[in-house]
Amino acid sequence: MNLTKIVAKWPVVKRWSVAPAAVAWCAPGTRLRVGEGVTTRRGCKIQDCVDLRDHVAIEAWASIGPGAYVGTGANIGHKTKIGAHAYIGDHAYIYDYVRIGRHVFIGPSTRVAEGAVIGADTHVGAGVIIGDHATISAGTVIGDNSVLSQDATIGSEAARGWMLAKSESQS
Repeated sequence: MNLTKIVAKWPVVKRWSVAPAAVAWCAPGTRLRVGEGVTTRRGCKIQDCVDLRDHVAIEAWASIGPGAYVGTGANIGHKTKIGAHAYIGDHAYIYDYVRIGRHVFIGPSTRVAEGAVIGADTHVGAGVIIGDHATISAGTVIGDNSVLSQDATIGSEAARGWMLAKSESQS
């Protein structure tokens, strides 16, 4: 379904397109920003104040939480759930069955493989590759171009420990 063409017919209020009535993928009054060439598949749920940039593809049964941003050329996989106020960078590829918590930053050109879980308040840098079924705890920081293997479990203490060690060595 070409979401761009559908939303183009909606009224615009303060730069947000507003759903005039209930549709299968959002409630009446839902405010969206939708770029050119955005496509969705059946069963998607898109919450209020979501910003979808140009050429975003959202696969079947995916869910995008309120206030989320999805960058140009990003792909959201089948049955993937993106939490409130998450940021998905340009050309990121989020595979099927992924769970992304609230206030998560996913950098541009990052790949998140099938079944991965990313906890709330996590920062994943640009160009990162996250393997199948990897688990990243809430509050973790993953640096640019990192690779997490399949079934890896990363906790926020590793990132905090690195940051503490760095700050201690600087003093």
